Amino acid sequence: SALSEVYESSRRLDDAEAALQTITRLQPNVAYHQYRLAKFYERTGNANKAHAAYVRADNLKPQQQRKMRPLLPSR
Repeated sequence: SALSEVYESSRRLDDAEAALQTITRLQPNVAYHQYRLAKFYERTGNANKAHAAYVRADNLKPQQQRKMRPLLPSR
């Protein structure tokens, strides 16, 4: 969220983390929010939390779509 970016740029890392965690709690099924939280943890040097957030993001990715069989040529 933009709020977390503002907090991070002004070195209020606790508030930035809280803002990112809030958005992941409000929309827990959106992998993008988990990914942003993981990138934040990487920038702040918290590798364990970053890894956990990446795992959650990967688990939320949509499953690969099944392909339909090809149609027979028309007559």
